[in-house]
Amino acid sequence: MFLVPVLMYKLCPPEITDTPEAPKDAAKALEKMGPMSRDEKYMAGTMLFAVALWVSESEVGEDGPHVQGRKVHGKDHAVCRSPVGE
Repeated sequence: MFLVPVLMYKLCPPEITDTPEAPKDAAKALEKMGPMSRDEKYMAGTMLFAVALWVSESEVGEDGPHVQGRKVHGKDHAVCRSPVGE
């Protein structure tokens, strides 16, 4: 498994290996994008919360994060009707 990246690097070496301007270009791009919008902040918070639940799953219990996630969104149970059997 470890040898695959090394082998690919040797068989197909990258064309660009030195990028001294990358940090400056990245800073310019971030400045051009501006500050995060309210929706972007909400999405980042949701993702951080999901990752925190995933990481703490062993301490909370097997179905802890799933139950907590449903409670956060106000859904204590899921209603699903299947067309099979109707």
